[in-house]
Amino acid sequence: MTGTLDTTKFIEFIEEKPMLLTEYERLLNKYDEIVKTLTGPDGKWKGVGADAFASDAEIVKTNIIGLGDILATMCNTLQDALEIFDECDKSIGQANKEVLKS
Repeated sequence: MTGTLDTTKFIEFIEEKPMLLTEYERLLNKYDEIVKTLTGPDGKWKGVGADAFASDAEIVKTNIIGLGDILATMCNTLQDALEIFDECDKSIGQANKEVLKS
């Protein structure tokens, strides 16, 4: 079976990494701001419900942080894969040149 590997989508995603991570940070900061506005020392929501919300919000934040780690790992893994594909392509190209010479 022969074919080619189109790495265009890899490259497009890798180029979006800074924007994706910036947007992730913006959303995380907005989440913190909302929780603080609702339940912080100056917040207007007080009582058992507010305390339960704040506790749940911390659990959700832990999961959100986990998503950021996954996003960063995905971007790094795609970069690594692209580098490996490039190395393989160069090696195969060189091997093909040598076969054609003989």
